[in-house]
Amino acid sequence: MIKVGIISEYNPFHNGHLRQIEAIRRSFDEEVCVVALMSGNYVQRGEFAIFPKLYRAEMAIRAGVDLVLEYPYPWSGSCAESFALGGVALASALSLDYLCFGSETGSLEGLLAEKARLQSEAFQTALDREVKRDPKTPYAVVRDRVYSELYREPLSKKPNDILGVSYLSAIDKLNSPIKPLVIKREGMESASASRAAILDENYEELKRLVPQSSYEMIQTLKPCRMEEFGKALLKDWLLAKRDKTEGVFELSEDLFYRLRAAAKGSYSYEDFLTLAANPSYTNARIRRVLLSTAFGVTGERVFDLPRYTVLLGAGKRGRKVLGDFSFPILTRMAGVDGYGEAVSEQVKFANTADDVFYLYDSNRRRFRLYVE
Repeated sequence: MIKVGIISEYNPFHNGHLRQIEAIRRSFDEEVCVVALMSGNYVQRGEFAIFPKLYRAEMAIRAGVDLVLEYPYPWSGSCAESFALGGVALASALSLDYLCFGSETGSLEGLLAEKARLQSEAFQTALDREVKRDPKTPYAVVRDRVYSELYREPLSKKPNDILGVSYLSAIDKLNSPIKPLVIKREGMESASASRAAILDENYEELKRLVPQSSYEMIQTLKPCRMEEFGKALLKDWLLAKRDKTEGVFELSEDLFYRLRAAAKGSYSYEDFLTLAANPSYTNARIRRVLLSTAFGVTGERVFDLPRYTVLLGAGKRGRKVLGDFSFPILTRMAGVDGYGEAVSEQVKFANTADDVFYLYDSNRRRFRLYVE
């Protein structure tokens, strides 16, 4: 059976995700097991997932995903490059045959061409020179500027194309045998539009955006919001000291002082984000850094790639292949020490972050896997 991986958030599961699964099955003449490596309770935007991971996994299985395994924090809440590297490392460790991802252009050749430019000696030399010349400007801003000057066209700003190039770069960096499968994104559905409909309780709009199985579940759930936790984060930054934040991932010295100044002029979490963000520091990066500071996420922790995953849900095909994996797939926390100190430490870190999430979750805590 061919195993096709999707690095996903399903935040929430919508019709675009459903079309991707259908396109995967059409791409092969033999039976396919679709394996979703789904972000846990924290997502790349640097915030809580809209619903707890087990509910989102159940939505995915009901809609046709065969197996849902957790993509744990902190990699699930990292920038595009680290998000992609951790996800590809996990997919490769599971020996999946393909990695499927959506793309606005739908062109593997185009994404490979952009990746080749970014990896070229000419680009790397120019980038290193410019970073040394302008050390205070965020790396991503310098990179975009150098690319535009060198190739006379901008880097793609389309989010799925950006992630696609990051996935391809990660496959190269890890020398992974996994094969890329690109699916062109179609339709107007999006996770952001679905979340907006949920938060506005616009169920008529939501019904247009998500499969019926997701719609039925969502009506019974309460969305997880960041406002209360955001106040706690704001309090931390009012008291922040530079020596206590050394090594926090993505936190430069310039950003530290910008965040501290923004905190002093803020009365709410939204004020804090608005005052801190600028063209160099996006809202998403600000949110990621706030979480990283709260949990002590260092570059060392992010670069130590995932050594485990957690079973979140399984369909019939998924149950058939579970025995094929030699990589640690946890079904319960008892006995995790048997996998060694490195795995145990990663699991305990992620569990602590989950405990914080559940403090702010109004849904009944669930530990039952959804298995068809």
